Amino acid sequence: MNCHSLEGVNFLSQLGVSRVVLGRELNIDEIKNIKANSNMALETFVHGAICYCYSGQCLMSSYLGGRSGNRGRCAQPCRLTYKGQLDGDIKDPSHVLSPKDIETLSILPNIIEAGVDSLKIEGRMKSPEYVGLMTALYKKYRDLYLESGAYKVTQKDIDDMLQIFNRGDFSTGYYKQHSGPEMITFVQPKNQGRVIGKVESVQGKLVDIKINDPVEPGDCIELLCKDRSYYSLIMQTSMKGHGKLSVDASIEPNSPVRRIKSMALSQRLKEVNLAPPSGLVTFDASLVVGTKASLTIHDQRRSITVLGEDVQEASNQGMTEEKVLKQLKKTGDYPITIKTINLTLDSNFFMPVSHLNALRRSALDQWLSIDVKVFIKRQPLKFEKVKPVPTTNRNITVLLRNWHQFE
Repeated sequence: MNCHSLEGVNFLSQLGVSRVVLGRELNIDEIKNIKANSNMALETFVHGAICYCYSGQCLMSSYLGGRSGNRGRCAQPCRLTYKGQLDGDIKDPSHVLSPKDIETLSILPNIIEAGVDSLKIEGRMKSPEYVGLMTALYKKYRDLYLESGAYKVTQKDIDDMLQIFNRGDFSTGYYKQHSGPEMITFVQPKNQGRVIGKVESVQGKLVDIKINDPVEPGDCIELLCKDRSYYSLIMQTSMKGHGKLSVDASIEPNSPVRRIKSMALSQRLKEVNLAPPSGLVTFDASLVVGTKASLTIHDQRRSITVLGEDVQEASNQGMTEEKVLKQLKKTGDYPITIKTINLTLDSNFFMPVSHLNALRRSALDQWLSIDVKVFIKRQPLKFEKVKPVPTTNRNITVLLRNWHQFE
């Protein structure tokens, strides 16, 4: 909603809004001021692609291609090449409007101390591996700072972040500065990966390279050509230290070798076992003769109920409450913590332990497989009729794209 000011935040607060995603153009001090003088929960953008224009106010895509960025359909014309003219001197085409992605792990403590309640990470059209890595890294360092106050980002995490996606390194956006050429990736707007070596020599189509990190089959590396374009190559074999490549391009000597895609990183991220959200849960079990055994698992957001076998009347010794509790508490490797177990039991019932265990396992499996959704009871919107605005001396501007619209 283009909210960039304390006045805008307080206006939205009066309308019942409880959280605002602030415009990306605010600096740390401006965010502190808004937090100190409002009751609003604040969310700010901490990682990913940033708009060259004020957030959400660019009309360039709309004018050039009929796709409005203000309606979520931006064609990203800022990523194209443009010729610049300065004092009559026409510059070579470059990506003069293409910002680098922002990265704020390096200044995350400053953002937390400014009072930000939620961190927004851009992931539009990104891979699942990118989303998994970025959310994991920001959660890791947020927790580290809040729990211990200690803070240092490891080189390994920086390398992973660069490798998964970057547009010519990163900037910290507007948190610490107003604007500048260091925020722009002039060379190319796509993923530039990580520098892992350099071109040692070029002999015709044969390129001798030296690399610091091993390269595996399936890795994509990129070399700089003499015409400043880029040559991409999918590796078919492993390579360590020095190696020779046969390429169909004129490669620039002493230029960097970049790895655009790392199969090892992708595989490592795919193998991460992300346990579903769990936290504290409550068990409600019902074992009443003549009905099917039931077990309900619920927390503040979700609830599931599973039915088991029929509960029998005990012919000899019935089942005790202690035995039922013992079986229900066997959660094993399931990533949950039981807060409370509530039992509804007949005075003289019987159920085989195997049936009770099956009921517990079935309930736990269903609990961990359901989609995590937050259900909010929404009040219906109420609209009040207002007096029409006087139409005298109003200037109306209309954008027309063809003669039919004019008619």
